[in-house]
Amino acid sequence: MSSICKFIILAGFIWIPCLRCASAQEAQDGNSARGGVWWDWNVKRGWSNNHRLARGTIKLYADVEKTKPITAELLRYSLELDCPLSSGRELQVKETSGASQINAEVRCAFGGDGRFEVRWQFEATDPRFGTVSDKGSLSK
Repeated sequence: MSSICKFIILAGFIWIPCLRCASAQEAQDGNSARGGVWWDWNVKRGWSNNHRLARGTIKLYADVEKTKPITAELLRYSLELDCPLSSGRELQVKETSGASQINAEVRCAFGGDGRFEVRWQFEATDPRFGTVSDKGSLSK
């Protein structure tokens, strides 16, 4: 076998696995034909002698660096907080279409000071990326 054939075969053994790794990485990063979606959430809480308050935002992005907003056909966001002196829990659910960001605010009267749990959850649905969802909380 000539040295050129040996070189081509050796190069094939090296380059083919590398190409497969690159394709897998692109798919993992959301750069596949189907696309991808990433999100940032920001939830804050506050209190005074008269009330407890929670504010939250969800933002959707088309890239892992989170620089290109992406809209969703349906975007739903819920924000919930504990209100021990009133009815127990207060919940706000916001829903919108064709948006890349959604905000919510929920409050209850006579909450008193101190830390309290705030729970959030979102779901985004679009034909380009399917359905994504996430949830979390700020603990007491």
